[in-house]
Amino acid sequence: MDIVAETQRLQRLIDIYPEEKPFIEWGPKYSLEEETIDSHHLLIVQYINLLHLMIEKESHELSIGSVFNALKEFAVIHFAYEEEFFDEVNYEHTAEHKIEHKLFTTQVDELFKKYQAGDEKMIQKLYEYLQNWLLKHILVHDKKYLGALKNR
Repeated sequence: MDIVAETQRLQRLIDIYPEEKPFIEWGPKYSLEEETIDSHHLLIVQYINLLHLMIEKESHELSIGSVFNALKEFAVIHFAYEEEFFDEVNYEHTAEHKIEHKLFTTQVDELFKKYQAGDEKMIQKLYEYLQNWLLKHILVHDKKYLGALKNR
């Protein structure tokens, strides 16, 4: 996947609503100062911002399902990248971080299946879960490996 191209594509979709401020404003507090990981996180933020707009504006430029699937697929790519890094540097919290990744994937799958089964209120729960999990994950769990990144 060309991460830069996908980020730009999502930004163009978000720009359909120029009056709307991004729900999650990317900034230095989210940066791990590693280009690939930061670009991954920015892309995930873009997916969440797009979902927010789609839900708020009841937009159907894309199907919500297609955006969630793309986000889920990209999360798998991102998690694999992080976990490969953890193995490379023998990161001490690898096991607990991998559990966080697995729990995320499981929870998103469960909520999305309920939405697909016709439970419309699941879309809001799924969106809120994504938003809360991502911000906590970056600011708490991912920041823990900042030292290992700098010593790489």
